[in-house]
Amino acid sequence: MDEWKKVKLAGLHFEGKLSIWYRFYQSSRGLMPWRNFLNDVVSRFENPEGRDVQELFNKLLQTGSIMEYEDKFEELGAQVMARNKLLGEDYFVSSFISGLKDHIRSAVKMFRPQFLVDTVYLAKQEE
Repeated sequence: MDEWKKVKLAGLHFEGKLSIWYRFYQSSRGLMPWRNFLNDVVSRFENPEGRDVQELFNKLLQTGSIMEYEDKFEELGAQVMARNKLLGEDYFVSSFISGLKDHIRSAVKMFRPQFLVDTVYLAKQEE
């Protein structure tokens, strides 16, 4: 898929504050390459308190539902990935598992998932 289509496709999935920002962004910038767009999203929505995103990501723990944890994981994970493009799927799978509640973590690890989507699915089944 070409880079400009990725930007348009991403915009279709934005909601709330992000959707409003995206509409303004598109009208003022037009089409741009995916990497530039990703950097702009991260710059606009990164942690406003200036804390190290990598540190927050590494310390992320599930305290509520899997869905709440998944949302926060994706939010911080996107920022981490934008800063370090060399991190692979195995890093994110391991990070997700390590933040799960103990009883869920044990059950998910047993299956040795290799993809994040599978890891999240297994965690939801154990909740």
